[in-house]
Amino acid sequence: MRLPSSLIGWLYVSPLIAILIPFFVLPIIVVIAASFLEGDGFGALLPHFTTTNYGEVLSAQLTLNLYLSTLKFTVLTWIFTLLLLRPCEVLSGIANATILKVAQNALRVLLQHRHMLVGSFA
Repeated sequence: MRLPSSLIGWLYVSPLIAILIPFFVLPIIVVIAASFLEGDGFGALLPHFTTTNYGEVLSAQLTLNLYLSTLKFTVLTWIFTLLLLRPCEVLSGIANATILKVAQNALRVLLQHRHMLVGSFA
């Protein structure tokens, strides 16, 4: 007896589904649902729907600082990656002029607007 190919595909994926749903999808659903409930200050959730949790988090200075720090480290990582990319391209002999021009233009734009980036992290 031969199994249909669609069933064989589901059999291959079933171990992944058996792990992802209880240990990844369900906890995310619980966290999202709990974020819309009020807390009593001691860790218990009260069954009252509210969006003030999001208002407090999104209006907090700490949230803005975390987003700006993330942006700063993203830009720095991108710049260092570009600085490492060029020597690797030359050594491997796969220099691509289009990628280099895009990187140079992006760096030029970043350097022109560096006062905005540096001022926001000081």
